[in-house]
Amino acid sequence: MRMSCCSHGKTVQLQIVANGKCNNQTGYVQSLDLHRSETNYLSGEINSSLTELQHLKYLDLSYLHTSGQIPKFIGSFSKLQYLNLSTGHYDGKIPSQLGNLSQLQHLDLSNNELIGAIPFQLGNLSSLESLVLHHNSNLRINNQSHGNVEWL
Repeated sequence: MRMSCCSHGKTVQLQIVANGKCNNQTGYVQSLDLHRSETNYLSGEINSSLTELQHLKYLDLSYLHTSGQIPKFIGSFSKLQYLNLSTGHYDGKIPSQLGNLSQLQHLDLSNNELIGAIPFQLGNLSSLESLVLHHNSNLRINNQSHGNVEWL
């Protein structure tokens, strides 16, 4: 792990095997890729301090050895376009707060242990092009709560 300063000294970026990208003009972290690979084995809970990275457009936390539910605070990344939480050992329900990610284009929650109805708030994701939910055997679509959501 190494710390480096992005341009203009505005943002300190934690780089784990160079998996984060900064906008050179603003200094804001826009991309964070922490998925588990041969050189990156992170485990435990996702820390809420990630919410300080409010300019994130790309967040990949796939294949991490996490536990518990998907953190509700992930729904606060208003600029997020890509979110991958696949194979993260998450259980419980999909948080309705993910419906706040109005710019989201890709959402991958596959290969977890998610249960319950898909929250109707995901119908707010008007920019969504790809929703991947396979291998969550206990998820269900409640037609009454989704009305005429076309992307389902």
